[in-house]
Amino acid sequence: MSAEIRPIDPESVQRIVAGQAVFDLSTALKELVDNALDAKSRTINIRLFNLGIDILEVSDDGMGVPLASRPYLATPHATSKIRAFDEIYATASTLGFRGEALFCLANLSTNLIVATRTRDEATAQKLEFRRDGSLRTDTVTSILKKVGTTVAVVGLMDALPVRRHDLIKGIQTQRRTMLRMLEGYAIFSPGVGFRLMDMMDAGRGGESLLLATPQNSSSIEETVSATLGPKVLPFLCPIQVDLSTVLEAPTQSPRNSQYFAINGRPVELKQVSRVLNEAWRALGCKKRPFCALQFTLPNNEYDINLSPDKRTVMLTHEPQICALVRDAVVELWASQT
Repeated sequence: MSAEIRPIDPESVQRIVAGQAVFDLSTALKELVDNALDAKSRTINIRLFNLGIDILEVSDDGMGVPLASRPYLATPHATSKIRAFDEIYATASTLGFRGEALFCLANLSTNLIVATRTRDEATAQKLEFRRDGSLRTDTVTSILKKVGTTVAVVGLMDALPVRRHDLIKGIQTQRRTMLRMLEGYAIFSPGVGFRLMDMMDAGRGGESLLLATPQNSSSIEETVSATLGPKVLPFLCPIQVDLSTVLEAPTQSPRNSQYFAINGRPVELKQVSRVLNEAWRALGCKKRPFCALQFTLPNNEYDINLSPDKRTVMLTHEPQICALVRDAVVELWASQT
């Protein structure tokens, strides 16, 4: 006899959903950086305690969270960014829109602590949230803090023992993935300063600076230089193609990382990467080319609602875009060889 079909209990549903949206250190940080950028921050400071195993903390100087919205910060699918599904493809200009990031982090961690202050307040509020996303009202306190928001994720993946074990065991690999992800944000966010600190030995004054970019950069050339070092800059060559696409691609760069963004959102574009690599190999080069490609496209010509981390994208005119990119870089590289 087959088992009866019954609804899954709400707590289990929450755990299943949370584990799909946030699955490692990089995706946890990505969600917090998205929120900071959506809050119009000019500086974003990230601190890793014990490489992020103990605490992941992100502080910004953005608008802060209004008082009335704070109880709902970790409520699933509660957001200030959209009110209806169609807005994702019509008018939404924010990096986040699902209203699930803080809920997922609260559900998967030992504790989620938020401190926030708007420009209208003399002091900030510090709040803590339960795993179901509800506010611990007995923990709300007033603290001194600059305008903006700080989110501390304590004990990431503590609710999922296998994920927690994987985080600890593979923390060096996860940290490298996280750093590359953050480099993409820094490159495609002119005017925003990023600072990533490893506080592993902070008690002995041994914290280390992993990434620092100024907030006064105004172009991709400047952000690439600030993020990856000035040695990359001489190899950058600007390319203009149709579809309002602006590309930055190098020739013999000392790095072979590839970064892509659509309307300022860092994404993965595997087909575009494949086209670039094939064109490069056709010139007899084995090492894949470095690139930082920024696409400006209408909202209704790409779909970002495919994967939990919003990095997988479906393009309406992908073949045409790939062809334009291929033709542009072939012409550029042929003229330089």
